[in-house]
Amino acid sequence: MKYKRTTLTLLLLIGALPFFISEYQASYSHPIDALMNSSIKQTDEIYQVKQVIVSSKRNDEVIFFYLNNDESITAAFVSKGLFGWKNGLQVTGSSSKISEVEADQYAKSHISVSNRIKFGLIASSDIADIRVDEEQATILPLDFYVNSSLPKKKIKLWYAISDEFSQNSKLEFINAQGEIMVE
Repeated sequence: MKYKRTTLTLLLLIGALPFFISEYQASYSHPIDALMNSSIKQTDEIYQVKQVIVSSKRNDEVIFFYLNNDESITAAFVSKGLFGWKNGLQVTGSSSKISEVEADQYAKSHISVSNRIKFGLIASSDIADIRVDEEQATILPLDFYVNSSLPKKKIKLWYAISDEFSQNSKLEFINAQGEIMVE
């Protein structure tokens, strides 16, 4: 009986060895390394990192926002695995090219990823706050990262992260006086 258990345990360990080897090879010691060395990044130009803009860490996950070669903002999830950090889902805002955002435009687009993150671009100095399902979004000016041809055009990235957004999230753009500009 003991021989059978030992043999079964040994066979399970040998069978699981390819999984552990692949997990080890796909893992990195730092989240930024997992983002920069992604296999999808190397094969598809739209996911190539031109410049990392910001990251947000939640539990064992880091969400990066970066400018790609297509001049779009991409969100990439990097999660802590068994042997280190692994690159996960990457999503590019389909119509979020920075060059296409018009002055005084509130939302070029917003993207929902697994009901956990919503993000988009705005080009309006009137917006003081953005709320997604009552969750306050982070607003980040992109002046430092992007050279705009229009001096009036101040492009900002906004993003909100939650454990679970609703399917039909309520998106509100609020001015400094607390008035809802666009709902």
